[in-house]
Amino acid sequence: MSERNTENRSDVRLQRAARIVLEDFEGGVMYEARMVNYSKKGIYFESDFYLVPGIEIFAGINDSPFASESNVYECYRARIKWRKFLEDSVFDYGYGIEIQSRFDRRKQAGKGAESRRHARKPCAIPALIEDKKRHVRGEILDASHGGVFITCEEPLPVGQKVSVMIPLKKKQKLVVRVGEVVRSDSKGIGIKFQPHPPDTPKRS
Repeated sequence: MSERNTENRSDVRLQRAARIVLEDFEGGVMYEARMVNYSKKGIYFESDFYLVPGIEIFAGINDSPFASESNVYECYRARIKWRKFLEDSVFDYGYGIEIQSRFDRRKQAGKGAESRRHARKPCAIPALIEDKKRHVRGEILDASHGGVFITCEEPLPVGQKVSVMIPLKKKQKLVVRVGEVVRSDSKGIGIKFQPHPPDTPKRS
């Protein structure tokens, strides 16, 4: 079953297979994806990484179709327009993104923390939080590239290093993100992710 698809079909879409890396604001690799096609204003790609429609991402493309020369890597500021579950693909999710501008990391150097803050979007995703001593079940209530807020069975202390495991479609795989608890109260815990997530392991 697909989620709402708001892709603009008025633009001609051209087939193009290319590797994409999803980047955080400081240029750290977030996850790999595969571009399938593109138009003048957007890209359709597939990935196992769970992204929330409406958030801003930074997509780095090898041999970018938007570059003036071939075999050029470029990074673009973009917004997730829609997401759908994939039944006949090696990836779990398909995404439509709208390109907003070319992103030059050098111009972002030295900017303050406020400019790097990622907008959070509401959601309801089951998750398992693990530290060295225990496993805690919870539900992600909002998420961004930089972190998540989770309501959970028992609180974890601020400063605790944790792994957050998020099941993908049909619970055949897990996305694992490592982070630190930066907020803990009766409503839940806020976790800030490390910039470089580990590879996604498959469930045995």
